[in-house]
Amino acid sequence: MANHPNRGRRKPSDNPPPELIIAAREAVGHTQTEMAEDLAPTSLRTVQAWEGRSDNARPMHPQLFSRYLSKNGLIRPEQDWIDWAI
Repeated sequence: MANHPNRGRRKPSDNPPPELIIAAREAVGHTQTEMAEDLAPTSLRTVQAWEGRSDNARPMHPQLFSRYLSKNGLIRPEQDWIDWAI
């Protein structure tokens, strides 16, 4: 099944950029620690990595970002994070 549409590498554009994660967190009024608690069992180090503020920067999963936005009232549950970014 090598031609399955969900196979293959993700594009960097599929993940929210660090600047957008920071903007969403600040729009909600959360600190990095509060964001981590809101997305438990996420750690502060993980939030710092998503925001590119650590040595091991890594992308945040797009569905997790959508959940964070939805949970905090920035988008409706049926929306995608890209709707908030526009």
